[in-house]
Amino acid sequence: KELPWLVKPATAVVDGYLKLPFIKDALVSMEDTWLSQAPACPKLFLYSDADVLTGSGVVEQFMQQQQAQGAQVYSYKWRDTAHVDHYRKYPEEYKQQLLKFVQHVLGGEGSNTTAAAAVPVPADEQV
Repeated sequence: KELPWLVKPATAVVDGYLKLPFIKDALVSMEDTWLSQAPACPKLFLYSDADVLTGSGVVEQFMQQQQAQGAQVYSYKWRDTAHVDHYRKYPEEYKQQLLKFVQHVLGGEGSNTTAAAAVPVPADEQV
């Protein structure tokens, strides 16, 4: 059951916690480490415009950074799903995106030229 009345207060609490100096410093350090050491392997980002905890702009910026470091980036963006709620709301669509990505990366079924349109759209071409 969804609790929309709880989103704003919970977001405020989490936001306040994440702004504590020692937490913020630790998060910045982790992010810097991840950005400098993330392998340039293919990555699939499943995200949403409606996510109040991780805004789509943050995800898109990270995807751009990964592409700049040589990673092949794929994405699928929903317009109306909450944070980590994509599978619950759209289970078949979610599973199809995972399957297409894995098939593409492994060079198996779905990665040939006739099925290329079925592969998630590279992030730089995402609408």
